[in-house]
Formats: sequence, structure tokens, C-alpha cells
Amino acid sequence: MRLRRTAVARSFRRLMTPGDASAYGGVMGKTILTILGVLLAVWLVVTVIGAIFSMLKFFFFIGLVAVVVVLAVTAVSKMSKSR
Repeated sequence: MRLRRTAVARSFRRLMTPGDASAYGGVMGKTILTILGVLLAVWLVVTVIGAIFSMLKFFFFIGLVAVVVVLAVTAVSKMSKSR
């Protein structure tokens, strides 16, 4: 069993040498991480823009409700003065 483990370890070391293209090292790893970083940045920008639009829409509806309340209070107060 000991012999088999060392043989597997040696063959694994031979497979994963630093210059090997299949080890995702060097240029390939940098390319993959760059693509993932760009995708993460785009996702973050889209999420932030969505949050800003959501906040602006919320403030717009709060302002609209405030205007309706002010108009209703003004109309009621003018009606009570005219009587």
C-alpha cells in the first residue's frame, strides 16, 4: 500500500509541474481570474444601479403621497373657510 501511495504522489507531482498548461497556472490562471473579476465588477455595477433606481422610485412615491396629502389638507381647509 505504501508503494502505491508514493507512485501516485510521484505521478501527481509530474502532472502538476509549474510549466504545465493543464495546471491552470501562469497565463491561463491570470486570464480566468481576469474574466471572473470583470464579470464580478459588471454584476456589482448593475446591482448598484438597480438599487439607486429603486431608491429614487421610492422617494418619488413618498413625495407624490406628500403632495396628495398637502393638496387634500389645503382643499379641506379652504372648504371649511367658505362655509
